[in-house]
Amino acid sequence: KTKGIFLPKSGIHKNMPTFLQAKLEFGHTIQSWMTPQAQKEIQQYNPLQKVQERFSGISNPVYRASHMWTRLALAKYILRGIGDGMEMAHSIEGRPPFLDHELFTYCTQLPISQKIHNGIEKYILRESMKNLLPNWLYKRPKHPFVAPPIHLFSTMRGNEILQDTLHSHWLDEIPFFEPKKVRAYLDNKHDHQQSEGPLMLLLSAVLMQKRIQERGF
Repeated sequence: KTKGIFLPKSGIHKNMPTFLQAKLEFGHTIQSWMTPQAQKEIQQYNPLQKVQERFSGISNPVYRASHMWTRLALAKYILRGIGDGMEMAHSIEGRPPFLDHELFTYCTQLPISQKIHNGIEKYILRESMKNLLPNWLYKRPKHPFVAPPIHLFSTMRGNEILQDTLHSHWLDEIPFFEPKKVRAYLDNKHDHQQSEGPLMLLLSAVLMQKRIQERGF
């Protein structure tokens, strides 16, 4: 397990890769805000079981986690939603250097110790750049690029936007969520940075609902 941000906090599903544990916690938070009817409607689905069955043939936990992330997150979400899919829709061909097929093939042949070493991820990349990068960057834990920045809700203005939007009547217009549950969560002074993903999803849904209503769609 590495030391980057957005890692799971609860320890549930310890047999699953940490990126998937974090997604499960994300879903658990979202589900806790849903109406009883919406919760009932999704009880019949068990995507976790399907994922476990699909990737059960890979015994090494690091290789299994890497394969799961590549198939589930990279191919189905990152490249599709914010990479090749988005670029090709606008007649742009992107060339992410770390996805060069020769480099990718080479990295698949590296031993695990060159990828994660004493809890340090991307070890071989860090070592190759050690003399070219400032020390603070060389030692910085891996973290994603997020927009808006993860510290947004910790600022006075960011928290004001969050509170005003989720306390507005537009939240009441969304049929899947229980406004009282969401507002109780906000009022209980939780560390909103720990729930940045679910809150941003809900905030986006409310703003989209507001725009749809205002335009009369």
